[in-house]
Amino acid sequence: MKNINICIVGLGYVGLPLAIQLSKYYSVTGFDVDIERISSLRKGFDKNYEYSKKDLLRKKLYYTNNFEKDVSSNCNVYIITVPTPVDKKFKPDLTYLRQAFLRVEKIIKKNDTLIVESTVAPGTTEQLAIKFLRKKYKDINLCFCPERINPGDKLHTINKIAKVISSNTDHGNRVCKLIYSKITKNIFIADSIKTAEMAKIIENTQRDVNIALMNEFSIICKKLNIETKAVLDACNTKWNSLNFFPGLVGGHCVPVDPYYLIDKCKSLGVSSKIITGSRVINEHYVYFIKDQILKILNSTNVNKKILFCGLAFKNNVVDVRNSKNLELFKILEKICNISAYDEYKKYPKKLVKNIKFENLSNIRKFNVLIISSINQFVKLDKKQILNFLSISKNNIVIDLANYYSINLKRNDRFFSL
Repeated sequence: MKNINICIVGLGYVGLPLAIQLSKYYSVTGFDVDIERISSLRKGFDKNYEYSKKDLLRKKLYYTNNFEKDVSSNCNVYIITVPTPVDKKFKPDLTYLRQAFLRVEKIIKKNDTLIVESTVAPGTTEQLAIKFLRKKYKDINLCFCPERINPGDKLHTINKIAKVISSNTDHGNRVCKLIYSKITKNIFIADSIKTAEMAKIIENTQRDVNIALMNEFSIICKKLNIETKAVLDACNTKWNSLNFFPGLVGGHCVPVDPYYLIDKCKSLGVSSKIITGSRVINEHYVYFIKDQILKILNSTNVNKKILFCGLAFKNNVVDVRNSKNLELFKILEKICNISAYDEYKKYPKKLVKNIKFENLSNIRKFNVLIISSINQFVKLDKKQILNFLSISKNNIVIDLANYYSINLKRNDRFFSL
């Protein structure tokens, strides 16, 4: 296929790295409805601090928030990478995906290729294409190629992970393979679009179930007064032990994708007890962590002033959307004297509204540090932790991020949950 021109719809943590990589080989137009996002990218600034100015200002990479005006009719490959979240009742919300289909329908032509990377339940891609592309559906190559981006992961980057592809036409599979093989040599062609859709959901559902098991296990260990990490260290000496750990499950994939499968199961009349139960465990684990923190705080009579370090949903990212760490902070805020240390200045105001922020320079004002996530804007090394503990015999540190592996010589004022 000659003269491939690509339009990527959605420039979040999935679309942007894809646009950057593909612009090394093709002309790429990146579209996003967020005007501020487009303005920042045009200036060479990524609010997530994942990519440099050089990465963003590539010669063949263009940004726009005006699809009708700026997306050229010369485009012949459209890749949709918009969010597919859940609503307040944990029901799949396909609003962004539907809007993307409606935009593409206005410009897509016969023999063009439409690729969906957004996570959906099996059957959704073809259903939306039939509904929103109407008669054009029969004349295009429809593909589903699930994203596998892991924000903050510098090891499993976009060019080092296997890419699953599937299309309703042989030509669509060839186009996908040609495009994605520029990024990674590990291409897997699934036997159908539904198979590829299901594979993506199972990947994260499997992870959610395993973490839920570890979270439930940690609750049992706490009741038995056994150190969870010590048990897991022993378990992991066996060759076929699964290396999962307890923790708060936040972000945009693992705590979201299982609900798409749960919803699909309901429509099919199929039981999803394990998947649903895992979601319940992981959603409520934040309250178990809260209770453990309160037990530690109540073990002394000293009035506690808490500095909560890191609001992002995991280490090495700057994103508080769907963050259990942020949820934990807001729960503790109602019952404790607590402030946040996080020097990132671009969190959505509605999510961090009324939160008291402090600089690390004011650490002496506090006698409790809760470390929930670490990134370039939340920096604490072991020396700083030891210095904080030395300020007063009443100072304590609670490490939720499992960041400090040596347990600080088993200091009795350092707690790892």
